[in-house]
Amino acid sequence: MKRITPEVPMDVQLTIESGILCCEFDDFHEWTEKLLGHPVWTHEFAIPTMAEDLKIALVAWSEGYKWKQIRKKNPIETLMDVAPNKPIIALIKDH
Repeated sequence: MKRITPEVPMDVQLTIESGILCCEFDDFHEWTEKLLGHPVWTHEFAIPTMAEDLKIALVAWSEGYKWKQIRKKNPIETLMDVAPNKPIIALIKDH
């Protein structure tokens, strides 16, 4: 694989291109948030369009653009899409 951009670590780029985790998940998660321009909940990696969105964002980044993914749903709604008809338990920490 040809390196797309020197800024993004090669193992993260390989993960994005191949769909196989080739780096530490924390690194992949961090770069996913940088590339997409917003926080990403772990269940959102199961959204069918995520892989293609990341590939587009990586190319945009390499060309000097910041790709801003427009969220049509909030993270809780996406959780319901990923796990339909399953109970959702939310843990909320008081500050």
